[in-house]
Amino acid sequence: MTAAHCVHESKKPSQVRVGKLTLNNDDGLQEEIYLIEKIIKHPEYNQQTKQNDIALIQTKTKIEFNDNVTAACLHTIEEDVDSELIVIGWGATISGGTNSNKLLKTNLTTVPLSECNSTILEWNKELNLIEFQNGISEGQYCANDPEGRRDSCHGDSGGPLQYFPNTNSSRATIVGIVSFGVNCATTLPSVYTRVAYYIDWIESIVWPPEQNN
Repeated sequence: MTAAHCVHESKKPSQVRVGKLTLNNDDGLQEEIYLIEKIIKHPEYNQQTKQNDIALIQTKTKIEFNDNVTAACLHTIEEDVDSELIVIGWGATISGGTNSNKLLKTNLTTVPLSECNSTILEWNKELNLIEFQNGISEGQYCANDPEGRRDSCHGDSGGPLQYFPNTNSSRATIVGIVSFGVNCATTLPSVYTRVAYYIDWIESIVWPPEQNN
């Protein structure tokens, strides 16, 4: 699962790499490469407004799980999450910076949809950016650091915004997909694709109706 804007024709990925914490090989972990069979973008993805920014990737062979590679759960309730959120990715640590060699993570806080809408619409009055003209939709999720120090950034797109249900849990639940933002590490919320909103679409791809007959 990734963002639709990460898989358009000009830069369509051809393989999935799992089991690594660094882009090079200095983490001592064994990588596995899986070739991509198919990429399915949401049929209503809009490149201008950033609506429905979600895509699914099917590998040619089944991904094998081990101590370093495991599945995540998908959040299925459309309401905002009260738990502390974690965003992970390979992106830059400052606006305009280069991508990180190491997989990074940071904690973020949910910004309720109504609050996010009013904040974004007020901020966008002068700039009138097309992606913010109609506010934030129900298929999007907002999160930030109230102090403006932590955030997802360029290069993190398509990665997960997640939480762990309890302190004993080792399996993350994915709430959102990194979509876009105004800048990196401001008090303005960044915008994520709300996974729960797309559960029916995801299941229709993973388990198409003809397979259930």
